[in-house]
Amino acid sequence: MKAWRHLLYWAGRGVLRLPAGTRVESVLASLGCKIGRGVYMDTTDITEFDCISIGDHSEINALACPQTHLFEDRVMKIDHVTIGEGVCMGARSAVRIRSTSFRAEPKPAGRSG
Repeated sequence: MKAWRHLLYWAGRGVLRLPAGTRVESVLASLGCKIGRGVYMDTTDITEFDCISIGDHSEINALACPQTHLFEDRVMKIDHVTIGEGVCMGARSAVRIRSTSFRAEPKPAGRSG
């Protein structure tokens, strides 16, 4: 990831928080996030832009955090986070590194009797 993108994000984070919602996705996509169509984002808490992939028609609610980094055993670990199509991240929730979130499909109704 290019350092200037990271610096630009942190410098403008307060400005991004004002119009939080569907317009933020285009700013984050220009910084390197892979964001699908119809995504609702009510958070700007994304630290490594090039490690995030969000599917179509997903919702990332207030203060939700796709966490792409982890400091464990004195080692900084950075990896990808994939949020699938139609996923809803609740307010103040987090998705940890090396994870994939997806919408559960309804099970087909079985025959009765």
